[in-house]
Amino acid sequence: MPGEVTTVNQIIIKDPITLGDIEQAINKICLNKGVPLQLPSSCISKRRGAMYDAARLQMLVTWARHAGDAYLNFHEANNINSVLEELCDYSPGIAAVRLTKGVKVGDTEVTMREALMPAAKKMQATDNEIFNEITKGRSIDMICVSGSSIQYLRPLFYARSQEKVKSCVEMWHVIEKMFQSITYKKDRLFFPDDLVVRLSTFMHELFQNTQEHATSDFKRQPYPAHVEGIFMSWIQIDEKIYSSDFKGHERLSKFLARDLLTSGDEVARTTLRCLQISFFDSGPGFASRATGLSAQEMTLIEERQALMKCLQKNETSKNQTGAGNGLPSVIEALRKIGGMIRIRSGRHAIFNTFPPNDTTIDLFDFQDWSPEKLACAEGSVVSILIPLRRAG
Repeated sequence: MPGEVTTVNQIIIKDPITLGDIEQAINKICLNKGVPLQLPSSCISKRRGAMYDAARLQMLVTWARHAGDAYLNFHEANNINSVLEELCDYSPGIAAVRLTKGVKVGDTEVTMREALMPAAKKMQATDNEIFNEITKGRSIDMICVSGSSIQYLRPLFYARSQEKVKSCVEMWHVIEKMFQSITYKKDRLFFPDDLVVRLSTFMHELFQNTQEHATSDFKRQPYPAHVEGIFMSWIQIDEKIYSSDFKGHERLSKFLARDLLTSGDEVARTTLRCLQISFFDSGPGFASRATGLSAQEMTLIEERQALMKCLQKNETSKNQTGAGNGLPSVIEALRKIGGMIRIRSGRHAIFNTFPPNDTTIDLFDFQDWSPEKLACAEGSVVSILIPLRRAG
């Protein structure tokens, strides 16, 4: 996907809908580092599912990390208060504002701190675990924003300190509460309790690691600003819209097609109902944080090897017995129920997916999401898809 450099005065990106759209936008951003970005205000707070919304956030983080003193731009026809409300309504916009200088609508400039003021209500509701106020449709998100007085949100931390990440058991209660805010009671029955326990362990370990490794760059120099958090959604993946995202590998195509209705020789195009959970951070990426090297200092093979090593069982900086088992445990549960995991970090997007009750595919048989070369994205995103399969 990366191509020749085309110098522009402003990067203009229309509403990126598919993962392919987002990758094209990341490529354009990486070819024009430090150039102001303009987006339509209507796309910032759209809920299209945790996997897609986290990818959009990563696109904005990639721009912001290279933006320098650039502003996030919007056309002068927009109402400035409406733009700020849209930005502060959802994690992608909050992340973009926090990591850059501010917002510009036409010629009107708003500093980062002023632009984030409308986010105060959302952040306070999150901190107080009033999840009905931060749930939109069947989507919920939580974002930890550096520099905020409530940076260490109470659903995730038991004290205002990066060392005080909640325990696995406490994370279990948080996940259950998030489930309840977006999931019908009858749908919750489709998800094994064992899976929720494993997700809780993974969530605990992941937030511990992001506090240690995603708050500074690959040279271990602290970032002036950083964000990390979680999306959870119960949104259908419409095959008519998103089929192109699942054509990069045969196993992806089979995953999406598993729920297609067949009648004789005809296939009725439908939607895949699934719970989506995405964890994100604005750090240097798995491979760079592990090696202390930028992606450009590694070959693609070296970067992928470092990424895979980070995912292996017991690969952790923590000293606790059993630490580092969260991700393998989650993947094992996904293999039982026929789920999927996708990881986007650096120049790689990899995945693993399984037919229900599979015993043949190795837990770490990660494949490339697409054969196309990818631009180097900033931050990391781990997305988990748990399908709600039809009976029979």
